[in-house]
Amino acid sequence: MEARQAPEDPIRDALGWIQYLEDLGAPTPDFVLTSEKRYSYFANNAACRAAIWNSVSPSTAPTATLAPAQFRSLQLGCGIICLGRVQTPL
Repeated sequence: MEARQAPEDPIRDALGWIQYLEDLGAPTPDFVLTSEKRYSYFANNAACRAAIWNSVSPSTAPTATLAPAQFRSLQLGCGIICLGRVQTPL
């Protein structure tokens, strides 16, 4: 996945990353670790909120941050590998 500060569409990015690995013949990872900060970008992302709330547009989705269970449900529903978070020291 391309490293960006605030992904515009992390669902598309994650699916593209998985496709890239498949095209290389690499096994699909079962789990990916990310920082707490990066995880919060996903949980606050408009495209992710729109997908979980079935909104036709990110601009019409509720603005609340996704709870961990909602984000996990989104990952499973989209076929995205599990994205785990770790706290990193400052």
